[in-house]
Amino acid sequence: MTTAAVVGTLLTVLGAALIAGVGALYLMARGSRRWAEAGGRIVSVSSSETVGYAASRSYRVFVQYEYDVGGRLLKGDRIQFGDSLFGWNAASIRQPYRLGFKADQAVTVYYDPAHPERCTLSRVVPDWWFRQLLIAAAIILAFGIGVLTGHVAVVG
Repeated sequence: MTTAAVVGTLLTVLGAALIAGVGALYLMARGSRRWAEAGGRIVSVSSSETVGYAASRSYRVFVQYEYDVGGRLLKGDRIQFGDSLFGWNAASIRQPYRLGFKADQAVTVYYDPAHPERCTLSRVVPDWWFRQLLIAAAIILAFGIGVLTGHVAVVG
């Protein structure tokens, strides 16, 4: 197998997998706008800070919470869709996260009635985050196909 075939195949598989994974998460996020609500409580909170390119700072907030659905005590950790993919820039941290969560704080949990273990604290769907990832995945896929078809050369 040639280098071009290996590189092309890897890029094609990676691009297709990203499109499928990000697309499925995006569709679930959009569907969460119709999910049911349940009362819950914060179990634990932690955060981390990362200094990135050009001294920019990203913050991650980690929250674990419990909620009751039909007598079943369930646990969740998603704040909003995409929170595990993206940190929050210091200037753009949303108000509830800037105020901070506290242990034993009451929260509203949104859950999928068909799969109650799927949950989130926010139904906000960061469309532009998902669009950026889908565009990047499409570019990777296009390069992979281009390498496989000989339209993009692999130097090496």
